[in-house]
Amino acid sequence: MNMLTLMALACSSLALFGACRLNPKRRRSLKQPACQHPWQAPFCWWLALLPGVLLIAASEITALIAWFAAMSVFGWSIALFCPGGIVDRNSR
Repeated sequence: MNMLTLMALACSSLALFGACRLNPKRRRSLKQPACQHPWQAPFCWWLALLPGVLLIAASEITALIAWFAAMSVFGWSIALFCPGGIVDRNSR
């Protein structure tokens, strides 16, 4: 795995975590106040997807496949273990 792939994974992981924390539906279900800046959540989603576009532009197809796989695993782990996630709901 080259440095470009690792940088894409790091950038997308941070942006995906930020999008999770700013998601309006998740904030409502956890009874948290709405975000002060509504543009932040869509910005995080675009920032999470941008490394995939850059990997395509760089013709790094194997890195793109690794990025897809890692992002899906990371997304499911966020859904499971973040506050209000599946594990948290089952423990109530």
